[in-house]
Amino acid sequence: MMIRFLKIVFLFIFCFGYLNAQLINNATYYAIADSMNSMPTDSVEHLLDRYLTSDKCTRFDSARLITLKGNTNTFNGNLDKALGYYTKAIELFTPEDGYLWEVKTRLNISSIYSELKEFTNAGNQLFRVKEIIQNNKDTIYKYKVSEYFAHLFYSEGNTDSAFYYLEKITGVYESWKDTFAMSRLYNNLAVLYKDQEQFNKALLYNNKSLELSLNKSNEPAIAESYNNMGMCYEGLYNKNNKQEFLKQALFYYEEAALLKLKYTYKWNSAIANLARLNRQLGNDKIADEYYDQLEAIGQKDKAAEILDVYRNQMMHMLNTGQVGDAAYYFSLYDSIIHDMQIMQEKDFQQMLLNQRKLFHARKAEQEQHLKLHDEQEKRLIIEKKQFLTQTVFLIFAIIVVGLFYFLRQRNKYLTLKSDQENKQLKDAVLRTQMNPHFVYNALTAIQNSVLKEDQLVTASYVARFARLIRQTLNVASVDRITMEEDIKALEDYIETQKMRFGDKFSYQIETDEHLRIKDTYVPPLVLQPLVENAIHHGFKNLKRKGFIHIKIAQVGCCRVKFEVIDNGVGYHPKEKDDKDHALDILKSRLALFQSGDENTFSIEDLADGGTRVSYILTLMDHV
Repeated sequence: MMIRFLKIVFLFIFCFGYLNAQLINNATYYAIADSMNSMPTDSVEHLLDRYLTSDKCTRFDSARLITLKGNTNTFNGNLDKALGYYTKAIELFTPEDGYLWEVKTRLNISSIYSELKEFTNAGNQLFRVKEIIQNNKDTIYKYKVSEYFAHLFYSEGNTDSAFYYLEKITGVYESWKDTFAMSRLYNNLAVLYKDQEQFNKALLYNNKSLELSLNKSNEPAIAESYNNMGMCYEGLYNKNNKQEFLKQALFYYEEAALLKLKYTYKWNSAIANLARLNRQLGNDKIADEYYDQLEAIGQKDKAAEILDVYRNQMMHMLNTGQVGDAAYYFSLYDSIIHDMQIMQEKDFQQMLLNQRKLFHARKAEQEQHLKLHDEQEKRLIIEKKQFLTQTVFLIFAIIVVGLFYFLRQRNKYLTLKSDQENKQLKDAVLRTQMNPHFVYNALTAIQNSVLKEDQLVTASYVARFARLIRQTLNVASVDRITMEEDIKALEDYIETQKMRFGDKFSYQIETDEHLRIKDTYVPPLVLQPLVENAIHHGFKNLKRKGFIHIKIAQVGCCRVKFEVIDNGVGYHPKEKDDKDHALDILKSRLALFQSGDENTFSIEDLADGGTRVSYILTLMDHV
């Protein structure tokens, strides 16, 4: 008793020391919650009211303190009051406080509805809790809510479902090693087995619960385990009529009664059980002593239990012919009934008064809130419009400036890239046209003609070679030439090659009669790579005389198809190397024009030997 008294004194010093210094903090809150079981109800109510009337008490503080008031009233059996406090707390809690406060409070409400036999309301609360914990993916309360479902089903009398939910969470609770939760779970299982008159199983779980409670020195839980074990042994005695079970029942009831005497603010159900059992055994004197002890405790907030005591005493007196004593207990019984009715009426009137005050206060608050809300809404609408206008304008300006800058830079980059690629391809074309091997072979052929002293042939060779060199250098500096000029350059190239190879091949250039080659402009050297490929690869190692057929045909209004057919050895692609190849350079040039002409490029082996190479060119300028 001294230790409990010191705890209470320390709690008051601790709480009131903080009361005027700061808002209620977590340490203070949990100190109050943990000490409620060892404090008289009036002391708890007084302490909580002190906090609630403090100027520094916030909405969140009020919600938590009101929850504690609900806990206190639940603990003392004032379920209607507790329900009112919990409901009020729910209204005060907000999402910013965290979802667990609402979850815990709704679980308490569900338990009260179960006790009041309002099972639909209890279930609604549990399903709401289940929805909240699913939304927040809370694995712990996912199992804890099952314990409350078990309590609901037990209250409904559905023991099978209650067993299902409790057994479902047994392994989980044991893995958590939560002593208090496991003790409570084992005790609930024991109660279920006791109600089914499976007393041995009930005792098994009662012993498990008792062992955990003893380890934690949890005297209220120890007392409950002793009391439940007494009821189990009493049940075994009633079934088997063995005195050893009766002795065990009386022993555990007495142990429970001694512990419960330390908590005079709680109803001592163990003494009530001892009084009832002794009355049944005919030990009237002992039973009267226990009933007198219950009367002496005189708990006003346990009127229902006291009524049961007076009722039992009154019935006993009537059965034994003690009419005067029976009348005495009846008067006590009637007095309590009368007091309860008066108290209920006062509570009802007070509740109506509180509801009326609350209604008017809320109405005034709502009107003020609506007024402020309307003003704020108007101000927000104006500010939103201004902000939206400014934001849209700013975003539009940023987009326009950014887009302009991006397009400008992109255009510069693409132009520069196109110029660089075009220059590189021109250089590559010039290199393939004027490679040292070709120039050397052409000069060697001219030299051989000079040695043969064939002046006319030599002059013709020199003139063609000089014109080819001049044309090649000229086209390197321009983007387009007429098709007529390109065909003449091609003829000079072919004739120079014939000068090298002698009479090993001949050629024919066939031009579409509808194509005006003098007025049609094309990129320089659009045919030369195809012819070069036919001469160098098609006629290499050819045993017969070679022939190149060059076709130029108009396709539609502004496209021209180029086709070069040879009777050489056929097309045999080689592995890629680092050298510039004429056909690859031509395809790269076509891709640079961005007309998709490179996709029309094809190389085909002919059935009777030879190769057909063709592509379609989109004209740069067509008059």
